[in-house]
Order: sequence, then structure tokens, then C-alpha cells
Amino acid sequence: MRVIRYREAIRVDGATALSTYLSNDSPIGGRETDWLVTLECRDGLLFIVFTAPELISSATTACSTRWCARSGSSGRRRARA
Repeated sequence: MRVIRYREAIRVDGATALSTYLSNDSPIGGRETDWLVTLECRDGLLFIVFTAPELISSATTACSTRWCARSGSSGRRRARA
């Protein structure tokens, strides 16, 4: 696994979080891109990993942040670019 975009600060439900993009071999063949979101919580660290095949991940990277912000409107945690 290798870092393809180093950590960058983002907001998740008003809290500061870190966003990092990683790339690795997919278990089903080819490559995949993983978007790692990490934030500090009252009980420790919370991390979420979004995974997509590399062929489509470059086309969806920009919209993944927007989708996450929109889809979490009723949830407690949501990413904001």
C-alpha cells in the first residue's frame, strides 16, 4: 500500500479530520484506491475507509467528498470539503 495523496485537513460534523488517499493491489485484480478518513473521538480514534477500483476512483474522487457531505445530512457524522 502506498500513499498517493498525503494527509489533508477536512471537517467531519464540525470536527477536524484527516483525509489520506492510498493505492494498493485489489484482491479481485488490478489496483484500488482507498480514501482514509481519520478523526479523534471522545473514546479514541475513528477511521473510515472508502474503497474504489482505480479505474473509476480518479473520476469520482472529486464527487466522493461532495457525496459524503450530502448523504450524511441526517446522520451524526458527515464529511465537508
